[in-house]
Amino acid sequence: LKASFDGEELRRCYSICRSYLPGEISVAVKAIEGGRFSRYAREHIRQGMTLEVMVPQGHFGYQPQAERQGRYLAIAAGSGITPMLAIIATTLQTEPESQFTLIYGNRTSQSMMFRQALA
Repeated sequence: LKASFDGEELRRCYSICRSYLPGEISVAVKAIEGGRFSRYAREHIRQGMTLEVMVPQGHFGYQPQAERQGRYLAIAAGSGITPMLAIIATTLQTEPESQFTLIYGNRTSQSMMFRQALA
């Protein structure tokens, strides 16, 4: 994502965190103490705003297949949960008979992203 804040252009890479919906992309921005972009995101970005994005950086994903009935293991730590959530949701929508086990680690339970949603 790109944004201008306090006269400076800020650029940060984020992963999509929800399954694909036409015309909609969801990313998670973790609040970082002293983080300029995370502070900007929390204070200024609102649902429905238009944001400037950069081209994707890297490749990480899985192509679900409707006829598959898989048993999957996802392992994530910290903010690495964000792409896993999108992959898990998309896979389970496409492969309703599949199962996922998620192992998710964090330094503390307070720093855990999506703690309530995963409980």
